[in-house]
Amino acid sequence: MNKNIRNAKRYDVVDLNRVTFKTNTNSVDGIANDKYFVPIVKGGNIKYFKPDGWFMEWSTQRVDFFKKDKKARYQNPSYYFKKGIAVPMVSASSITGAIIENRLFDQSIVGVFPKDENKLYYLLAFFNSPTYNKLIRTINPSTNNSSNYIKKIPFLMPEEQILKNITQNTKTIVEQLKLNSKFNKNLEITNNTLIEGLYGF
Repeated sequence: MNKNIRNAKRYDVVDLNRVTFKTNTNSVDGIANDKYFVPIVKGGNIKYFKPDGWFMEWSTQRVDFFKKDKKARYQNPSYYFKKGIAVPMVSASSITGAIIENRLFDQSIVGVFPKDENKLYYLLAFFNSPTYNKLIRTINPSTNNSSNYIKKIPFLMPEEQILKNITQNTKTIVEQLKLNSKFNKNLEITNNTLIEGLYGF
């Protein structure tokens, strides 16, 4: 983390030598070694992939405190460090989704964790599509994107070849963003067109 990140002035800058990116679902009870700061996904409308900018102390002692303290929000730990999609609880004009990979996420995020991981990248494309934005705004015109509203969106399963195409396009988008913070817009346009056709828009 650095002080140039929005709303970061009140927080300490973490020494990256004390950060671990090798977390997994076994990390829910904390980390016993000296590299006990872990990445956390916060709100903000960023498509597909959010670079690591925020970190949280996740030592075994700190996690033990979170579990006991009534003000701490140690909730649904079975979803910590899993692979899923972060949808901001509050959005601007259009809603976005970003992939969560072995990271924590704060209360400004609705975490979406598909039971079938083969649908993860299709859903990631869906949450970033104009089709999803139209559907969620029809159900709820406000900027609040609680899980209760998201669960009301009808899920249509594409044909196998369309699923493969959207999945591959979205994986490529995420890989490109990880490398240079940009992606091929034509891949997104193709995905959006396929999703629009599936929902009849």
